[in-house]
Amino acid sequence: MSGIELSRLSFEFQLTRRGGAPSNRWQRLLNVVADFQLLVDHQVLYSEAEFPVVELASQLSAWLATSPSGPKPFSYDSLESDELGLVRFEPQAGAWLVAAVHQSRPSLARFSTAELHEACLRFIEQVRSTVQRAHGFDPFASQPPAAGCRGRLTRQ
Repeated sequence: MSGIELSRLSFEFQLTRRGGAPSNRWQRLLNVVADFQLLVDHQVLYSEAEFPVVELASQLSAWLATSPSGPKPFSYDSLESDELGLVRFEPQAGAWLVAAVHQSRPSLARFSTAELHEACLRFIEQVRSTVQRAHGFDPFASQPPAAGCRGRLTRQ
């Protein structure tokens, strides 16, 4: 799996679907899928097969663009899932709790804003570079706003 780790938080994924460039902008978000793991302290907190990593990275990018104005919770809500909060970041007492709707174990680990932001930025870049190598296109070029996010997405 491709992995990005900073401190005790890592996003790991292995693309599971290969093919040419999607025919429309929404396919960029949903058709590039991977076996995905969210690890805290080197242990799996959340794991999902056929996970839309571009959609998650897109929503993380939008959240990072708005979060400098203050700590705002993050909730990844996929267009392909009825469940909300597949991955969540919640501010708690000056730090961040990382959680998931179907997490495999409880976690009391907390992360600084800098740790969380850096892990997200590294994941976004890893998704971009992995998709470019595997599919030959930039998954974030001319993308639509992600579900649950307002405004335009910015390139990091």
